Amino acid sequence: MKRSGTRPVPDLGDLFDDFRQEAFRLETLDDYSQSGSVDAYRLFLDGRERPADYNDDWLAEVRAHTDAGRRMYRVHVVRRPLTPYLRFELGWGYRTNATAGEEFFILDVTDRPNPLPDGVGDFWLFDSTTPAQFHYSQDGKFLGADVLPDDRPTSSPTTGEPSTSSTGTLLWLTLSRSRTGGQSTGSEPFRAGCGAAGAAGSLGEGGQGRCPRRCHVCQQAQQGGDGQARADC
Repeated sequence: MKRSGTRPVPDLGDLFDDFRQEAFRLETLDDYSQSGSVDAYRLFLDGRERPADYNDDWLAEVRAHTDAGRRMYRVHVVRRPLTPYLRFELGWGYRTNATAGEEFFILDVTDRPNPLPDGVGDFWLFDSTTPAQFHYSQDGKFLGADVLPDDRPTSSPTTGEPSTSSTGTLLWLTLSRSRTGGQSTGSEPFRAGCGAAGAAGSLGEGGQGRCPRRCHVCQQAQQGGDGQARADC
């Protein structure tokens, strides 16, 4: 554990082990093919079956948290046409991880302005207070993460909303308002959008739902280069 001034800065592993309520992930890239599941991605491209033990370690970690009532969820900013990696992520990654209770939301910015502030990159945000910025190369290789100091939010006496110097919390408030015309929605700013599967705008518990609006993201995720269905959305 590092220190920032007089306050300890936890390691990334500690954050995944010790968060109490929720862990949120923002994904902004269209290719993470050099960062993990490399062998599985190759199998997907070759038209092979998904391995039975695919993502087992992550599933066990997610399930331990969700069974204890802690939430894990992410938003992925996408543009059409979907890259091969995004088809893999939607068809194998999200669908598999949803069986452990992780939730997924899609922000499609193909035909609309991206509501994210310029320069916002990937991050995890733990308990709405502690952000960990993730860094990648141009070809999607993970380069490392920076855990920022944990600045606990306090209520503003004038607005009643959280007031903090934490970059992650301020960004979260920005994201919340961007989907609601300026009104903060707490922890679910993207639920009204398509989640590539699931009646509540996400893949949902168990990933059994279907996107009620049959959006372009769902339609493209279903079609691989050979025209075969690649995602059950």
